[in-house]
Amino acid sequence: MAHMIPDTIREGTASRAEKRLFNRFRSDLPDDCYVLHSLGLTNHETKIWGECDFVVVSTGGIFALEIKGGGVSCEKGEWLFTNTSGKVFRKSEGPFEQAKEAMFAVRRFVEKQDELKGFLYGYGVIMPDETFIHESPEIEPGVLLDRRHYHRKLDEYIRALSEFWREDYARKHDRPPKLPSK
Repeated sequence: MAHMIPDTIREGTASRAEKRLFNRFRSDLPDDCYVLHSLGLTNHETKIWGECDFVVVSTGGIFALEIKGGGVSCEKGEWLFTNTSGKVFRKSEGPFEQAKEAMFAVRRFVEKQDELKGFLYGYGVIMPDETFIHESPEIEPGVLLDRRHYHRKLDEYIRALSEFWREDYARKHDRPPKLPSK
């Protein structure tokens, strides 16, 4: 069982998708994983205050995860999010960009301590209610968990994220990344 920080889901969490995932992370991930929920990011690059839905710290790497419940689509560079009431919200920033920026903020914070520099970082996007098939240069299908595979245990997803980002790192740096120890 993963260690959840905080131990219970924060009161006032509006996202039903995050509520569903909170307990799945606890039960689906091994006890060498730490999962931070709703992590505030004061050092966000583009926002006065940023937030990461979940950060998973595991022996496979450190991953910032963005969760999008309901309907999600992208049309001509504009992101549309449909809630359970059918209301559509439009944004220029999509979940892949959100997760990537959160990952960089987490990395900047952690790497202030020299002994924690150089670990593998990555990001992921989970859309439990959507079969997401859109294509765009900003969309990385290798980090997506959507409705098609949402039924699988989340440790499979974290392992797949780790493999994806390890291969990406090795290809770009011509060496394997450093992984956190237990």
